[in-house]
Amino acid sequence: MKNNITNMMTVTLINGEKENQLSPADRGLCYGDGFFETFYCLEGTLQNWSYHWSRMVRSADILQIALPKESVFLSDFEKLKALQGQTPKACVIKIIVTRGTGGRGYSPANCHATSRIISTSSMPEYQQLRESGMRVSILDSVLTAEGKIAGLKHLNRLGQILAKMELDEKGTNEGVVCNAEGYVREGVSSNLFIVRDKTIITAPLNDCGVAGILRDKVIDSAPTICDAEVVERNFTIPDLLAADDAFFTNSLLGVCPVKSIEDRMYRTSNITQSLMSANLEADAPTETH
Repeated sequence: MKNNITNMMTVTLINGEKENQLSPADRGLCYGDGFFETFYCLEGTLQNWSYHWSRMVRSADILQIALPKESVFLSDFEKLKALQGQTPKACVIKIIVTRGTGGRGYSPANCHATSRIISTSSMPEYQQLRESGMRVSILDSVLTAEGKIAGLKHLNRLGQILAKMELDEKGTNEGVVCNAEGYVREGVSSNLFIVRDKTIITAPLNDCGVAGILRDKVIDSAPTICDAEVVERNFTIPDLLAADDAFFTNSLLGVCPVKSIEDRMYRTSNITQSLMSANLEADAPTETH
């Protein structure tokens, strides 16, 4: 996904201390043994924290990684803000959790201390993309089945990296990626929804892909916001091209309409417009942490 970025100073904490070096024996580096979250930070507050934390808990449970308490991560965030000093209105916060160090080999038996990394970076400027809509390519890259780790935002992202390399060559904003059976699963760095006959459809992610927190929020919120339910079911490229409308979501982008997929042009529906207007990438004004 192409975007404009305004640079800011990056600050990193590793296990609560200002640091930018990780042990070469860390299993996150050696084996991708961990998971991560990417947060939209607005005016010094982590947006949609409850959705992110729920996914962190689920990831740690499935991967059997000892997860520090919620308060530890929130304390790290406050320390990060203090070190950052004056911050822009919006920025990106990334949290990485690994199993830590524990000797050579795949067995985690000798791992005794989880590693946690939190860092800041600049917020991409997505407003123009949301206004114009995404130009989208259909990619040849395929996501392979992942079994019990399907849907997690784990550190093994080679499928997405290869898809992103293909997308960079095409020069469009986003790409559609399928599974090995030819069913649409998601974008390279976002989740995909289609609208057909006033029904919102998104792919099940029980075999591969990343179950994004904005995907969850759209599923939860759509009945109230636009009087439409979200159905999870398989669909193909021809189904996608026959849809009335389509949009992508992620935690930074929010809800973004599709302008075109290859040569097929789309018109933004009232359903998509309502979801965009809800600013789901941010908390409701009454929500506090």
